Amino acid sequence: MNMPDINSLLESLSAEDLSALGDTAQQLFGTQQTEEPAPDIFGGIDPNMLAKIMQLMPMLTNAGDNDRTRLICALKPLLSKTRRKKADEAMQLIRLLEILPILRGEGFGL
Repeated sequence: MNMPDINSLLESLSAEDLSALGDTAQQLFGTQQTEEPAPDIFGGIDPNMLAKIMQLMPMLTNAGDNDRTRLICALKPLLSKTRRKKADEAMQLIRLLEILPILRGEGFGL
């Protein structure tokens, strides 16, 4: 069958025939979306918020980032196990207190 034969065949079909042909094609080939949504590569996280968090990560991971935490680190070998644990907690609290003004200034809603 060549192109003019197909065109003449399609022109001879009624609206009901075309509808039935469309239904059959959908059953055979399934429905296709013309526009697929873009995949969410951030898993629902705001990219701007992710960038702000990435800026804060070095501050959270540095153990000896100021004089107070360096002093506590220097004293830790001289402390008992329970006081070493408290020293670790104190260093974490110091880091959090240093980050809090940054979080407030960056619009994190704190």
